[in-house]
Amino acid sequence: MSVLFLDPYFLGDPLFLPGLARDLAARGEGMVLVHGSGERGERALEAQGLFPTAIDGVWHTDSDEARAAVERATRELNRQIAAELNEAGVASIRATGRSRRARRRGWARRWLRAW
Repeated sequence: MSVLFLDPYFLGDPLFLPGLARDLAARGEGMVLVHGSGERGERALEAQGLFPTAIDGVWHTDSDEARAAVERATRELNRQIAAELNEAGVASIRATGRSRRARRRGWARRWLRAW
């Protein structure tokens, strides 16, 4: 199994996700996709009038509202990626660090072994 990090550059390209989904469908083997909020996190913060800096790809804010906005943006991106994969025939499972299942001890380890 491979792990692929989707950086903001690729996530900002509207043609990237459909192409990735087609490639993964043709590949036919398990893969873990890892991503952050991409441009959506930045836009969510700017919509609140905040212009924080990103350090090592992580938005740093002092506000719980701002953190919640970035988290919502990340979940929406996660939904879009899963929908694109499912539409191409690639079975996908959405999970975040805050997913209830991910918090259970050993859940992630068992899930990765299943792939």
